[in-house]
Amino acid sequence: MEIIARYIHGSQDSIDRDVLYIVDRLPSFGGCVDFCVADKSENRNVAVICDGVISDCFKGFPDELNNSILATYPLHEQSDSLLITRAVRRDKVLKYLSVLRKFVMELRHTTFKKRARAVLKSTLSDRIELAREIDLRELEWTIPAPEQLERVKSIAFQLGQAIALSQNIEVYTKRSIFEQLPSLRPYLERRPCSLDALESAKVDFISILQSLNIRDYGQNTALITDEDSGERYISLHGKEHDVQRQET
Repeated sequence: MEIIARYIHGSQDSIDRDVLYIVDRLPSFGGCVDFCVADKSENRNVAVICDGVISDCFKGFPDELNNSILATYPLHEQSDSLLITRAVRRDKVLKYLSVLRKFVMELRHTTFKKRARAVLKSTLSDRIELAREIDLRELEWTIPAPEQLERVKSIAFQLGQAIALSQNIEVYTKRSIFEQLPSLRPYLERRPCSLDALESAKVDFISILQSLNIRDYGQNTALITDEDSGERYISLHGKEHDVQRQET
């Protein structure tokens, strides 16, 4: 694996230092893991660029990562010139499913831990139903208060991205999210406060999911129809940070 470029990205005031390494080819899964955990001061990811756009990456989706780098590259001091030349069309459905998965995973830090783990091995409809049933204002966390604020911030960030994307608006920093959705600002800034607005955002997100035409096929696959992408099978089985597309 040859490193071609290194880009700092994400929110300008982020606590984490998100760094993307552009490489000539992605190594094996294990190789990617070893590289990404080699420097604890960086939240690393690796990607490949082809014809001016990110064609493959280790963490997340190429379309989201591509447009995120374009949007946040100017916010940081960079040592390498930007090799990405254009934005690409976002895959909204995969983003929604990824946000849902991350939301359910956050519930592992609450008294819903066992149910959340079971749902992650079950159907897409079960994931949606659990998210619908949960009232964030009544959650009982099993982690210390500072960690709760971090988990709430993560939920707000993901929900904000999904809701904005449903309106064809792409947001990649905390500031750009609360400029679109001001009610999420306290959570993004990790301020202790009522979760009323976050619960309202979750309800809006569930409405987005319910607007999709979904049919479950076994535990890990769903047939989803939407206006942007038409009909396709999507596998829910994959890396924790990802939802993998299954070809029809």
